[in-house]
Amino acid sequence: MTFASINRLMGDPMEENHHLELDQSVRIAQYKYSGDDALERLLQEIDGANCSERDAYELAASWSTMLPKGLQAAILYFVRYQPADALIIKGLPLGRVADTETPVTHGQVRAVGSFEALCLAIGMLAGNPIGYATQQEGKLINDIVPIAQRADIPNFSGGFTHQFDFHTEDAFMINPPSYIQLGCVRNPTATPLTLSGLRGGDIDKKVEDKLRGNSFHIGVNPGQTGWEEYTVGTSAILNGPRTRPYLRFNDTETSATSEDSSDSLHAFRQVLQKNALQTNLEPGDVILVDNARLAHARQPYPAKCDGTDRWLLRLVIYRNLNVVRGLISEPMFPILKP
Repeated sequence: MTFASINRLMGDPMEENHHLELDQSVRIAQYKYSGDDALERLLQEIDGANCSERDAYELAASWSTMLPKGLQAAILYFVRYQPADALIIKGLPLGRVADTETPVTHGQVRAVGSFEALCLAIGMLAGNPIGYATQQEGKLINDIVPIAQRADIPNFSGGFTHQFDFHTEDAFMINPPSYIQLGCVRNPTATPLTLSGLRGGDIDKKVEDKLRGNSFHIGVNPGQTGWEEYTVGTSAILNGPRTRPYLRFNDTETSATSEDSSDSLHAFRQVLQKNALQTNLEPGDVILVDNARLAHARQPYPAKCDGTDRWLLRLVIYRNLNVVRGLISEPMFPILKP
């Protein structure tokens, strides 16, 4: 069954060019929201409720059942059958967050509005959203915003004067997340999200074999301290099917353990650059990225740090919480702590 056939069955619009050609290294499916009266009444209620993030997490599963049937089907099909590497949902309503200033620092506590609720509901259909006690004060919904005092820090979500290099989310974890989800509140500089991955034949077989060996050290993210005891340490960069390999990679924190593996790592970096695809997120767009299939990056961008800048909402999602259950102290509010 294709995304187009889901459209016909569920009666909800989806563009015909729903993914790139099958021979592309990055395949993005697309769903376009066209309005839903019942959902928008719910969203108005959420905007007036001043719901905390804890309360929102308890309600998010029921919210997910109130998404349009076509959207539910598109998410579930994407997660279950992996027909594409990312799913972009276009044009969701922003609600009151549209009138909220872009935060100027991380970890700011605020009531959950309707767009944040939609992001949580989508995350619940894809799996289990989690937070980190060591990141943004343990929030489930992270603010990806420029921070004036940290502008020059490379490979940090609050930095903006340097490139954020290719990485799969939390590659250092023994069991990394299944998906990273980004929701766009505003993007006045039209700064794109860059995605890249591999398909069969993109890289020499001998090089690929080397990348599939445990010959690479993957360190902890600069923004994540305290996790050294729980890192994967030495690992392969590629695994899974050769036609669509799975990745574990963080450009700045991945190093080779031998000269041969160093050459292979260099070749891998070149392929990621060659296969890079830029996608521009607009206000109301949500993208769900398969964290095993695609690395993501971001170019430098101008920022004023005055409440008008680029603002994305990030969720980290696990299909199966059992792989990190030992790191969660509160099952009803899954925050990972080393």
